[in-house]
Amino acid sequence: MNTILYTKENSTVNRLLSDVNNLMPEELDIFSKFFFKLYLSRNTNILNADVSLLLKTINEIVNPQLLQEQKKLAKKIKNRTITEQELATLHNLNDKIEKLNVERIRCIGEIAAITDSTPADVIKKYRLAPQRDE
Repeated sequence: MNTILYTKENSTVNRLLSDVNNLMPEELDIFSKFFFKLYLSRNTNILNADVSLLLKTINEIVNPQLLQEQKKLAKKIKNRTITEQELATLHNLNDKIEKLNVERIRCIGEIAAITDSTPADVIKKYRLAPQRDE
């Protein structure tokens, strides 16, 4: 691994870019991760485009109509008034909601990786906790 000493007197952006361009692939990977982490820490108010897209995906996943229908059919099970057709619909809804939740969790994990934080921190920061129905 190459070590380059930079002082205030000898460092310029062009020299730095030239040196970065000469890094080996493994070194460039290490540098890129460090640089991205540093950039994010200095620009906390700038929302990364990837994070923005993932948050948009999460917001589109939340489907109140599906959840309402699921709740209605679950209540019918509890009251023992559900028909076989409604039960089949409920199973399909459950499968669909489960797939959407997996996608939601995947997006949260990606945001955590991009922002170098935990999924719990992402959920708290962007207020992504699922809404609880009573």
